[in-house]
Amino acid sequence: MHGGWVPLVIGAGVFFVMTTWRRGTSLLTRALTRRSLPLTKFFAEVEQRQPPRVEGTAVFLTAHTGGTPEVLVHHLRHNKVLHERVVFLSVTADDVPEVTDTDRLDVERLPLGFYRVVARYGFMETPDVAAVAARCCRETLSLSSPDDITYYLGRPTLIPTGGGSMMKWRKLLFVFLARNARPATQFFGIPPDHVVELGMQIKF
Repeated sequence: MHGGWVPLVIGAGVFFVMTTWRRGTSLLTRALTRRSLPLTKFFAEVEQRQPPRVEGTAVFLTAHTGGTPEVLVHHLRHNKVLHERVVFLSVTADDVPEVTDTDRLDVERLPLGFYRVVARYGFMETPDVAAVAARCCRETLSLSSPDDITYYLGRPTLIPTGGGSMMKWRKLLFVFLARNARPATQFFGIPPDHVVELGMQIKF
């Protein structure tokens, strides 16, 4: 009655924004997963079309560890070319403060010069994609120099739709938060001069 409601309102507002971000991120990841092409179908298309392969290594960041990254499908559809080595890189957060170096990377060799790399970090660690790529070059994949690596990121234009498990006005709030979020190049420690961003429209 004498001002105690103020911290409650502030706390409720912060909680609402945080849950909106969490729910919106989940919906966005689900939408990208639905658009993902199965690996077997993707490799069959690559073998059939045989696109030109250029020197160097391409790293495609993806939020999920299954299927083909939407950014790669978008890149191949429009540019019609692939690098000699293509890496699907997923960064995950484990429920531990720190992950040991021996458990940091999981590497899977795929057909046609493709690799899948899962980099694990604890909740008190800051992801460093450049360090992961350098370690892959040095130890695991026998890749080219880190200077020859190109990182491909998606820059989605989010189009909120009505219905679903999240109201449209709340989706609009998520779009506003996403536009003002920290850039992926800064958050993941990616060299800005080695990044190619591809735009795409995503309805969620």
